[in-house]
Amino acid sequence: MTLRMSGLRALQLNINHQNDILPNIYLNITGYNSFQDKFIDSAANGLTAAIAATRDGNNAIIGDAYLAADATLLESIWASTQNVPICSPTTIDDELSDRSLYYTSFRTVPSADIHGRAFALWIHAMGWHRVAVMVANRNVDKFGYTLLPSFLDQASTLGIEVLGTVQEIGDGRFPLGSDFLTPLKAVAATNARIIVGMSSIFPISLAYLWAKKYNMLTSQEYVWITYEGIMNDNVAGVMEVYGYQHIFENVLIPEAGGPINSTYTRS
Repeated sequence: MTLRMSGLRALQLNINHQNDILPNIYLNITGYNSFQDKFIDSAANGLTAAIAATRDGNNAIIGDAYLAADATLLESIWASTQNVPICSPTTIDDELSDRSLYYTSFRTVPSADIHGRAFALWIHAMGWHRVAVMVANRNVDKFGYTLLPSFLDQASTLGIEVLGTVQEIGDGRFPLGSDFLTPLKAVAATNARIIVGMSSIFPISLAYLWAKKYNMLTSQEYVWITYEGIMNDNVAGVMEVYGYQHIFENVLIPEAGGPINSTYTRS
C-alpha cells in the first residue's frame, strides 16, 4: 500500500506541474483505510471507506488495492449511487462489467475469464500436463471462484489433467479456525507436483505455511502457481492483526517483500 500511495503522489505532482495533462485542475489525494476494523469483513470495511471518501467531497475514488472482490463491488455500487467515478487497480470480477449497476466504475486489468485461461496457457507452455488445484472458499475469498471456470475450461481444451478434485481452502471459521490440513492431504494424495492456487494472496499464503509446518508439498520437487505470489507486507500485517504468527513460530516463512519462495525468515 505504501508503494501504491507513493506512485499516486508522484502522479499528483506530475499532473499539478504540467498544465497540459488536466488543464486548470489541481489534483489533491486523500488516503482512506479499507482495513479499519478487524472485527468486520473486508466488504464492510471497504464500504465504510468509500462512504467516507464521498462524504468528504472527493470527486473520484481509486478503489481498494486488495483483491477483495466483494469489497470492491460494494465500493463501486456506492460510488455509482453518488455518481462518483471509481477505478479499481486490481479487481478482475466479471460482475463489474454490468454497467447497469456499476456505471461509474472502471478497472485497469482484464476480466476473470482472461486471467483464468492465462493460468492454463502458461502451464501448458511450461510442458506440464498434470496439476492439483486449490481454491479459496467463496465465503472467505470470492476471487478464486471467479478464475476457476475459465481455467478448467482452457485446461480441458489443452489436455491438462486436474488430478483428484478441486480442493477448497478456508471456511467460515477463517482464518484461525479453518481446516487447511485436510485439503493439503488430499492434494498430496494425488501425487501432483504442480499446485495451482486460485485465491487472493492471504488464503493461499496460509495454505503454504500450513504445508511447510507439516513438511508437505513444499520441497524443491513442487511448484506452486498463484495469482499474487506467497506472502508480502500486506499478508504479514494481516497476520499480525489476527495474532496468527504464534501458530508458525517454528516455521520458515517467506520473507515479506522478498523474492517469492527464495528468501525465508523465522517468524
